Amino acid sequence: MTKKYSFPYEMRDLTDEEKDILSYWPEEIFKLIGTRTCCPIGFKGIAEDILNFKPRPDDIWLIGYPRAGTSLTQEILYLLGTDLNYEKAASTIMDIRFPVLHCGQRPNSEFEKILGAPPHLYLENTREKRFIKSHYGFNLLHPEILDIGCKVIFIARNPKDNICSVARFPFFANVPGFNFKKLWNTIEHDLLPFGNYFEMLQEAWERRNNKNLLILYYEEINKDKKAAVLKIADFLGKKLTDDQLQTLLKHIDIDNFKKNKSLNNDHLVESGFFGKDDKSSFIRQGKDGGWRNDIPEELVAEIDHWIKNNFQSIPDVDIIEQWKLAMDLK
Repeated sequence: MTKKYSFPYEMRDLTDEEKDILSYWPEEIFKLIGTRTCCPIGFKGIAEDILNFKPRPDDIWLIGYPRAGTSLTQEILYLLGTDLNYEKAASTIMDIRFPVLHCGQRPNSEFEKILGAPPHLYLENTREKRFIKSHYGFNLLHPEILDIGCKVIFIARNPKDNICSVARFPFFANVPGFNFKKLWNTIEHDLLPFGNYFEMLQEAWERRNNKNLLILYYEEINKDKKAAVLKIADFLGKKLTDDQLQTLLKHIDIDNFKKNKSLNNDHLVESGFFGKDDKSSFIRQGKDGGWRNDIPEELVAEIDHWIKNNFQSIPDVDIIEQWKLAMDLK
């Protein structure tokens, strides 16, 4: 008999002060007591379902904070996991072939419409090999996820660039009065839905020695895509010929990536879930250090202080050299 887990956290409404900070947010948000995580109100109805969503041994999972480089990593994982089935990748949008597990937290959402069911139910019933993405960390996923045999990749991006990429997320193009300072105030007070950046990083870091987990840095991919692809392939037990490797590298080149219609989420723009303006796009530059153009100068020292304090709270965390360079972190 399959063990059923009870959701381990109590939920609370936001305080008046927290509601004031999130006054621009278009949906109701609640907090998980004992964590730094906030969630949209719809998550209450599926929280236990997500916790009990059981992985399969041949699953490929991708976990990461929103805008951490998950789309690029998804495409690499999907192609390696399907033995380079470019035809299927091109003909099927990413939200169908690599669904976001918890997007059922918005009932009757665009994701539910294209899948015919909330993503977690769609994935439960599919007989195909599953590719699963989550913007929630390990504390909200099945407790045995790393013990079943599936492969889990955690993608991390330096927090400065990650925050700026969140600010450019097309969802916010539909939010009146949204600006970077409001987003920063939200993040600083642990109120951004989908969890806390450093809480997610710590959960992954504590599990770093598990053979079924690969912690991957977005900056690693940018620095040397060939080495990164080979590292992922080795983790998945896949071998590539030189020709296959070169074809894959060309496919994920940023100029080609931007043109890939299966990735650019036009369906979410057409539905109105994503807005569209000159400052927002789903696939952006794919570069490190872009925060220098986006973070207001008067906030840089404050954000640096926040980053350093949070890194100090994660025992023995390894801050890779590419992160230090990308963030001007001393």
